[in-house]
Amino acid sequence: MTARLCWTYLMLLISSFLAMDRVVWQRLLVSMWLAYVLLLFVQSARRGLSMRRAVAASAALNFPGMVMAGASVCSLWVPSAGGWAPGALEFWLHPFIPLLELLPPGTMAGTSDLYDVVCLLPFLLLGVTVGVWFLTFQLSHNDAGRSSRASGDDGY
Repeated sequence: MTARLCWTYLMLLISSFLAMDRVVWQRLLVSMWLAYVLLLFVQSARRGLSMRRAVAASAALNFPGMVMAGASVCSLWVPSAGGWAPGALEFWLHPFIPLLELLPPGTMAGTSDLYDVVCLLPFLLLGVTVGVWFLTFQLSHNDAGRSSRASGDDGY
């Protein structure tokens, strides 16, 4: 599952750069990718993938973004660190920028709200994917328990 997630994200990056001036296509691409990832986590929860593997797959996908977000935030207070981290973070999260541009403009503590959301995005994606997996896992096991009780199966 981790390899499939990473390959699809790489394809999303490439296709997003190819559709650079076509914002509608970029938004459509990232929306379809998000739907695919959420369906992949739903499918894995229904198949009984363990919580540890689901978190590991999502963390592996979001780890580069988390590292770049941390380095980007640190570079705000350490000017000698250079400006590579915000640029690398924007490159890694480039497919999401057309969706994030729909947010209203503003600033908080001297940084733009878009920058703040971009720094939080890897952590939000981790939380959403694991949350979707957890809810689906709970619902599928509750349904399985109800159907076995309705059929009179005690499980023995």
